[in-house]
Amino acid sequence: MLSIAQCRAFESEKVHQHRAAFANAVADKGGNMANCKFYCPHCEGRLDIHNFSVFTAKNKQGKLGLLLLSPHLGEYDVWHDTAFTFNKGDLIEYYCPVCHKTLTAHEFHDNLVKVNMVDENNVDHTVVFSGVAGEHATYRFRDKEYEQFGPYAHQYENFFQDFRY
Repeated sequence: MLSIAQCRAFESEKVHQHRAAFANAVADKGGNMANCKFYCPHCEGRLDIHNFSVFTAKNKQGKLGLLLLSPHLGEYDVWHDTAFTFNKGDLIEYYCPVCHKTLTAHEFHDNLVKVNMVDENNVDHTVVFSGVAGEHATYRFRDKEYEQFGPYAHQYENFFQDFRY
């Protein structure tokens, strides 16, 4: 039987291996999301800490919790306290952990969440992603440039017609 410390060390090593493999895959595609920074569109507070994007969230029961998301667009890993529960298909409400304002992208769709991103070249973008648990859809905008990620991205693409070429 493994001790708690051994289990944590093993889990930490697995997370490290997963992140390294994903970073290599992103680098092979010519992207480097590791140097991107995410900000609240209301207060401009930083939303990323130590390779995580951090949000205050509310589940459908109205319970608050913290969500840690991968900052890599198109990667959908989520970490949260086991006491903060939700099911696939539940709409999670996202809030800025600094100013506590909602991050819902009402101008597009009430299921979407909006944040600002500055990429590795110091270029500003808007990032919108689905707030529905398990619905992997992410969009990155800059001026009229538009890029989508995730197998469910087609579900909301009609809301972004003005941003397409």
